[in-house]
Amino acid sequence: MSHSSKVWKALLVVWFTFLYISTSYIIMVQYVRGDPWSFADWLISYKEGFVRRGLTGELVFFISSHSPLNPGQVVVIIVLSLYFIFYLLSFILLKNEHDPFPYILLVFSPFIFSFQVNDSLALAAGKKEILFFILLLTNVLAARKGKRTFLKALFSSLGIFPLITLSHEGLVIYLPYLLMIYILLYGKEWKEPRKLVIIISLLIANLIVFYLVYKTVPMEKSKVSKLMRYVINSGYKNFNIPMQYITGGAFDWLSRTREVAREYVNRLLNNYIKFYPQAILLAFIGYIPLLKKLKVIFKNPLNFLLLSTTLFGTYFLLLYAIDWGRFIQIHLFSIFALTFVVKEPVQIPKKWKILILFLLPIYALFWYIPVNRNAYPYNFINYLRTGRYITDFLNKVKTVFFH
Repeated sequence: MSHSSKVWKALLVVWFTFLYISTSYIIMVQYVRGDPWSFADWLISYKEGFVRRGLTGELVFFISSHSPLNPGQVVVIIVLSLYFIFYLLSFILLKNEHDPFPYILLVFSPFIFSFQVNDSLALAAGKKEILFFILLLTNVLAARKGKRTFLKALFSSLGIFPLITLSHEGLVIYLPYLLMIYILLYGKEWKEPRKLVIIISLLIANLIVFYLVYKTVPMEKSKVSKLMRYVINSGYKNFNIPMQYITGGAFDWLSRTREVAREYVNRLLNNYIKFYPQAILLAFIGYIPLLKKLKVIFKNPLNFLLLSTTLFGTYFLLLYAIDWGRFIQIHLFSIFALTFVVKEPVQIPKKWKILILFLLPIYALFWYIPVNRNAYPYNFINYLRTGRYITDFLNKVKTVFFH
């Protein structure tokens, strides 16, 4: 192992450990405060009938009822476990890069791995897209091992994706990224009839589940109140019911119509249209060293069609949901992950490596992608704040599990 390879692995370990501890701290703060958004979303269940995003709550309450943990503690353990898996898979993917320079800007950017830490309101931490990221990374790693390994991973992923849709219906929009890996890996062999029949059958099953979730009507407010009361009665006393109504939290939105959601987006639209395109352009800078790989990915008309499909779906999502920063970040991470399927190496001249190292602190620290509301992206990322997360980490562990 070369010296530079050892340094790269050490950097990744330090960086991912830093981010994992920071993220864990935020999740535990959400538990203590009874966060009405990210944290509460995991507690929605089917106790008052079928409702969107209710599957995770059923799992949480099942574990809680068979253990000494309250539902909030179960959510903390599930989410922290998912982030651990996410960073572990990311480390496995990155550690063997012989020349890490093409990826340095993205790895240390404010939107690939540190997105949930950089948001000043901590709105991104614990969101359910972590389920999709883990599935995507699993398929990318499988693709690097070979076609047969990947095909097993793809069929398994498409088979369990309805469960992810029942956890968060919006994630089905990003399903085409899994198919892009298939097209990249198999090339002209993608038309093989047996594979296509299985893939199309699984895709139809996914669309049926999505349709069933999409057609659910808003839940009566009385039933939403009972759902929230059930959370507290099950032992999670920190759950903040008044905050659900004050902020319009995850539970409160179960009773709201799409028309109300559209009105909410319209109020923020001018601000969003002004600033989010600027954030996307800044994000694009990180992909410039990988342009050669991006050309390989999207020169195939089918992959371009799949990309257009997921972007088209995102357009409709943006009409009814205010978390534009999240939805943009999922695309950016997915494209980042796809580049690892392309085996062609990227050669960067020495003078460009020097430029990358010069740009890195500026690129990593002076902007970010806001989750929602204030879409202004120019802000010094205060890592001193995350330093406080680390120093107070053990106190939060004690508060959550031993208080």
